[in-house]
Amino acid sequence: MSGVSGSTNCKAPYWAFPIKNNTIGDGVALNRGLPVSIGGQPQGMRLTFFWNNTIIENGEDCRSLTNGASNATSCVGRSGGVFFVEKSPTWKAAPDGGWNGSTIDPVNNATYQETSHILRGWDTATFSGDIQVPGYPLALWTETYISNRTALGLGSNDSSTIKAFVKAGLFDEVPGEVGIFMASRSELHSTDGEIVFGGYDTSRVNGSFTWFPIGNRFAGLNCPFQVLVDGATLVTSNSSNSLLPSSGFSKIPFCIDPVQNAFTFTQEMWQTWTNLTKHPKATDDSPPYTEQTYPWSSESLMGELQIKMSNDQGQAYTSTIPHFEMVSHERYQNSKGLYTVTNTSRAMSAVVSPEGGMLNVPLLGGVFLSQNYMVIDWAAGRFGLAPASIQPWDSSKRNIAAFCSNPPKKSSHTTAIAVSVVLGSLLLISALLLAWFWRRRKSRKSQAAELEALAVRSDPTNPFTGDVELSDKSAHEFPCVHEADSSLAPIEMDGTDAYSKGPGDRKYELASPT
Repeated sequence: MSGVSGSTNCKAPYWAFPIKNNTIGDGVALNRGLPVSIGGQPQGMRLTFFWNNTIIENGEDCRSLTNGASNATSCVGRSGGVFFVEKSPTWKAAPDGGWNGSTIDPVNNATYQETSHILRGWDTATFSGDIQVPGYPLALWTETYISNRTALGLGSNDSSTIKAFVKAGLFDEVPGEVGIFMASRSELHSTDGEIVFGGYDTSRVNGSFTWFPIGNRFAGLNCPFQVLVDGATLVTSNSSNSLLPSSGFSKIPFCIDPVQNAFTFTQEMWQTWTNLTKHPKATDDSPPYTEQTYPWSSESLMGELQIKMSNDQGQAYTSTIPHFEMVSHERYQNSKGLYTVTNTSRAMSAVVSPEGGMLNVPLLGGVFLSQNYMVIDWAAGRFGLAPASIQPWDSSKRNIAAFCSNPPKKSSHTTAIAVSVVLGSLLLISALLLAWFWRRRKSRKSQAAELEALAVRSDPTNPFTGDVELSDKSAHEFPCVHEADSSLAPIEMDGTDAYSKGPGDRKYELASPT
């Protein structure tokens, strides 16, 4: 499957690119993601919403390993792709302060242990279908102690990837929508997915969308796509048990992000999960069990996961993650950098603890999105979830649509012009009203003076009495008051925060660890 383009029902362009297993790095390692060649070096770019820019691990991180080429290849696989500056004839490092990527992603915090070194610059990116994007912004990370850093950032419509598409001529303006079907990397039912810039694929959707507002809405979370989970039930052939706290918080905020495949639970949910699935102690066997691994005899205890969430309008959305997505044989990158079964005597769950997750937040990862289609509607400040069609699919079924009623928001420059016009109009109206009130007051004073003069002249005791004619001005009607046209739609100003909070927005604290 290659990249394809066309027009939506709104007569706007779209581009669709595959999400699949890709040969990367040295031509041996594989990684699942968006296939992109950068500077002639193949990558399998994970998708993430936590960043706006494309991040690639420095190839020197893997080259610095001195204990054999196989370990270096495994490093490439774990990282999801690496980049060697000296191997690219088109790499150009950015001068200090001269990089044109989007908002600089946060670095110095606990997630990155405050030791990251980042080199920013540009190179030529080639997407599926030989779609070349010159001057593609990159953030090259150097962290020898961390893997899984390589990812393509789609944290907002200010994403440097989306802006690079516009600059390369793929779009005339920033597309208002992105549709994502991550598909499955399960052991038994692995399938390829697709990302659509400029619309979404109706053939991948198996139900109606439930909509959620975009933005950082809940205390403790820093991600654009957040939901309130008010139901999480582990169902096996013998039991059905809730994973949520029995008291206290009834709704727990989660981020949605496919950069990590597994779920990250809160501490209390994690403790309930390990109790229900009878997770062994690390010292129960050799090599030690990880927080995701079990003896294969526990495989049946990790049944399907039923998740219920709600939006700000009180609408519920439910999703069932099947057993084959929740558990597999133990898998990892082998010496060739291939993500494959490494131990058939152990089971591996799709759940990690708060400390084991990549992003240190409650997370619905790639496993969740294997069963759900996600539409990001930047233009309307919302994102939608719908059950995904997971039946066998081929490209002849593709049907790209868009929400035509939601045109892309104007740029800040255009918005500034619009605001200036509105303010100018208000000032003009104010000036006209002041002039009208002044004239009206003057007219009333003039009429009062004439009436007084008339009374004086009509007084028989007044020596100056006589017949007089009223001034024509006293017969003039006062001007009519014109009300504003209520049919005119209110003008919404587009500020730096594209996702303004409505009256229904609330803050929720994360559940306290036990």
